[in-house]
Amino acid sequence: MAKQKSIKKRLINLISLALIGILSILFLLIDINLDDWAEMQFSNEIKSQTYILKSMIALNENKPQLIEERDILSDDNINEIYYQVWLNNRSVEKSNNLPTNQSVELIKYDIPLNTSRTINVTLPNGDDGLATLSKFTLSENDHREFYLTVYNSEKKLNKVLYTIDIALIFSFIITLLLVRLFARKITLNGLKPLSELNDEIIKTTKSPLKPLLLTDPNIEEIYPIYQSFNHYITHNQNLMQNEKRITSDIAHELKTPIAEIITLAEVHQKFPDDPRIAETFTQDVLDIAREMKNLVSGLLSLQKFEQEDFSCNESVNLCQQLHETAEKLALDTTQLDVQVASDLEIKANSFSLSVIFRNLLENAFYYKSPESSVLVTIKNYGDNLYLYFENSTKEKMSEIILQQLTTPLFKLDRSRTNDTHYGLGLTIVQRLCQKNHYDLHLQQDDNLTFRVMIKIPLLNEG
Repeated sequence: MAKQKSIKKRLINLISLALIGILSILFLLIDINLDDWAEMQFSNEIKSQTYILKSMIALNENKPQLIEERDILSDDNINEIYYQVWLNNRSVEKSNNLPTNQSVELIKYDIPLNTSRTINVTLPNGDDGLATLSKFTLSENDHREFYLTVYNSEKKLNKVLYTIDIALIFSFIITLLLVRLFARKITLNGLKPLSELNDEIIKTTKSPLKPLLLTDPNIEEIYPIYQSFNHYITHNQNLMQNEKRITSDIAHELKTPIAEIITLAEVHQKFPDDPRIAETFTQDVLDIAREMKNLVSGLLSLQKFEQEDFSCNESVNLCQQLHETAEKLALDTTQLDVQVASDLEIKANSFSLSVIFRNLLENAFYYKSPESSVLVTIKNYGDNLYLYFENSTKEKMSEIILQQLTTPLFKLDRSRTNDTHYGLGLTIVQRLCQKNHYDLHLQQDDNLTFRVMIKIPLLNEG
């Protein structure tokens, strides 16, 4: 079984990844800036320290010891700072933490007078550090050249950098957890309307179908779902009502012939020797059976058209198809008026058009006024073909009746006693029009002319 996908987990992961990506860049920038700041503070501290040493040399120029270490060095950093002073290229003083061995000398590069230079070095104790080289005179008139080299260990700087990194990593981990919780919170809040919709659907399935109640109509993404689901419920309710009505109508249609057969059988059984009953009994039962067969055949045809797909790749001559259908129905062609500019051939399904023509012609001839004609008009407008079937009627039909004419087994009063009209003709026409993507319209004008209009899209040859 395939693993189910979760929208909630996917949204949480996507939001988390997006925020983590942004925060990662932010933390990286913070780390870089803090490292630069720490290094700048360390550099400023070295410069200040060098300035202090140069000031002490100026103050103690006539004393045996130029620099008093107790004034500038604490017990904590005494082993982290090394210095050496040269006067006129002769070493005159070293820091006490330097070995007395003369072979240990600090770096002394040739640099311009009254300038300084900073380079990376390895301290005598093996640590990494920075060396500040300074060449200076005590005054403009003093020709003595002092050279000062100061080594500073990077232990303190590295300790600060490590502390910053650890603090940022710890903060980043906590931030990741908070981001995950935040992403989960906003995702659950965002999906809350969807959960409420699901709860409403569950409640609906446990009770008779009824439209869902929209808790918040201002949610743009949820509102169409409510609309679609309510439309689906309404459509199903209509289908259920139609099914109940059709079932009731079928039972009603079959009840009468069955009752007639039972009555005929009982009468024949009661009077078996009556020649009048025996003479017509067989034919009466046969007529009733044929009536029931016609009804069942119509229902089966309707079901067949509901499920079958039709291809529209045949070339159909409409005028020829119309006249052939009229001849098969044995209609009085003198009362059929077909108006068309010329013989039209279209790409369509021949069987569908044949069934549509047969049902529309049968209805038109059955319901038309006596001595009137049935008018069939075929017009071509742009990319569409229009078929009009018109016949005059005696009675005015309301809009409700016009809408019900395509309902299965709906019959007008005058056709209820007819053995061949079961209210399926226009229903079959409607189903076939839907299957072939035709538009069907029924109307009756003030002159009691009933008109059926079918719009057929013309298919390109390619």
